[in-house]
Amino acid sequence: MVAGGWNSDDLVALYRDGERLAGALTVNRRGDIMKYRARIARLGTCSAAVKFAAQRTAATAPARA
Repeated sequence: MVAGGWNSDDLVALYRDGERLAGALTVNRRGDIMKYRARIARLGTCSAAVKFAAQRTAATAPARA
């Protein structure tokens, strides 16, 4: 799991085959799944997908006061 968790409202789990991104599971992240599907189709790397997940998580995190 690279974002969220079982006790949160959303999550992202990535599956790899070696260094290749092989699959993705998202919950309540409809926009993200399409981006992961494109990365899988382009035979993207898992490390690039993990970086993307970190960027998306930071961008969607609520602002802290």
